[in-house]
Amino acid sequence: MKFVLDRINEITRSRLTGTNNSNNSNKSNKSSSSSSNSSSGKKEHKSDKDVIILEDSNFDDIVMNSKDMWLIEFYAPWCGHCKKLEPEWNEAATSLKGKIKVGKVDATVQTQLGNRFQIQGYPTIKIFAPGPKSSSSIQSYDGPRDASSITSIALEKLESYGIVPDVEQLTNENQLKEVCKDRTGVCIIALLPHIVDSSAKQRNEYIEQLKEATKTSKGKPIYYLWAQGADFYDFEEKLHLSFGYPAVVAVNFAKKKYSICRSSFGSENLKSFVSSNLYINMFKFRFTFWQRTSK
Repeated sequence: MKFVLDRINEITRSRLTGTNNSNNSNKSNKSSSSSSNSSSGKKEHKSDKDVIILEDSNFDDIVMNSKDMWLIEFYAPWCGHCKKLEPEWNEAATSLKGKIKVGKVDATVQTQLGNRFQIQGYPTIKIFAPGPKSSSSIQSYDGPRDASSITSIALEKLESYGIVPDVEQLTNENQLKEVCKDRTGVCIIALLPHIVDSSAKQRNEYIEQLKEATKTSKGKPIYYLWAQGADFYDFEEKLHLSFGYPAVVAVNFAKKKYSICRSSFGSENLKSFVSSNLYINMFKFRFTFWQRTSK
């Protein structure tokens, strides 16, 4: 969790000196990310940001043989409506990352796919249900085409299939950067009792309550993680979270602010915390990092 502490200290210094180190930080992060990707040697599918590029040759392997739910746009490069959709599609893909796969097909080049799915106009969006895929299970998306609506409708559709996305366990700083800092929005982090002080059953109950709370923020730029209490002790001390577990904190890295849930842990209290502190106040949290850490 060194990344979080460094970030908090950076925010504190910038407030005191009037400087902004975000540009240097972004350059460093991009350089680090580029170095990591080039050195991993891992074979990955082609992508445009978080949108996976699909072709005649790989569609069945990537989509039809997967168990994931997919949203796929069939487009033409010259299409004006497609160009208008592109930034919204990219934003939705980032919001849905880890929950629903988002892809695109240039139907003017991948003509087999265009014919196979009877694409008559551009852009056309198809929904591929989770689990085994078949032609009969494919649905057309006819909703609004802004990022928020696409995300919200996709998550509602996923839930209608009986699936609520899992909440990831926070284990390292790269994960935090990818899930929280690199996205626009708010990160909800639940610190759960150490497994030694609890039980697998109780931990699973906490995680299920957290999953239930995620339903209140469908389509919103709010991301959930959980971590084992005391695994990141310095981070907890910095944010004054040492009052016991479970504990919940909402962090907005872009606005350099955070808020702590003071109610008892439970799905309804978590929903209320998210709604009252985030939606109503438009992400204007009660505390800034600097106010709480520079004393």
